[in-house]
Amino acid sequence: MTSLFGRRPAPDAAAEPDGWFVGQTDDAPVVAAPVVRPVAPLRRTPTERTETETTPPRDVSSDAPTATSPTTPPEPAPRTLAWTAAVEAPEDDADDRAEADEVEAPVDPEVRLAELDLLAVRRLARRGCSEWEIAELLRGHDAAPDEVEHVLAELRRRGYLDDAELARQLVESLHTRKGQSRAVIGRELSSRRIDASIVSEALEAIDDDDELRRALVVAEKRAGQLRSLDQATAERRLSAYLARRGYGSVIIREACSRALSGSKRSGVSFR
Repeated sequence: MTSLFGRRPAPDAAAEPDGWFVGQTDDAPVVAAPVVRPVAPLRRTPTERTETETTPPRDVSSDAPTATSPTTPPEPAPRTLAWTAAVEAPEDDADDRAEADEVEAPVDPEVRLAELDLLAVRRLARRGCSEWEIAELLRGHDAAPDEVEHVLAELRRRGYLDDAELARQLVESLHTRKGQSRAVIGRELSSRRIDASIVSEALEAIDDDDELRRALVVAEKRAGQLRSLDQATAERRLSAYLARRGYGSVIIREACSRALSGSKRSGVSFR
């Protein structure tokens, strides 16, 4: 076996003063001493999912000292990794809470009726309306049938709704101011769903003589714009104009004849 410091000297060899043994040569291989390097201990990364680690109990009964290498750092004590899971609320409970938040508080019936009444009064303040028109307005705001009847009755009681008075006002406005015939006025009242008996009573205020007078006023006013036309063209256009206002054929012929014949009175001249 070769020594770390060269060959083993012979038993009888004496060491020379320079430290070489007798019989030792320079060709003898020299084996270097191994270098002891500290070995780092294996460590577990925090991202590793492990079970709870425990340190084995130390035997305190033994008085023997623990041999440690001076070049080896002490191994750190193992640490315990505790894993906690976030507890989430069940989806069913979350849905129940969301639905509970969306549930609206019940509306007081009296407050609801007051809101519908105010809505109808504001509409009536802008223009006259029939009972059917107000009922359609309330139904458009999701009013129940009993709520509609209650609001209509309250408006009648206060005098805000009166189909008969509305029909009378429409007859006066459409016939006197706009010169419309009884037929046109009757269709207008019917479109507002006013009762037929109320419409007939309102139209009785217009008799045949009054119808002719209104047609003649309209024809004379229109004839002033047909001054440059010949007789036939002026009569044809004037007749069509009166027909669009709902006048009957008898009244149209009479009104055209009077309006076009009185050229001096009406200011109409023909070529």
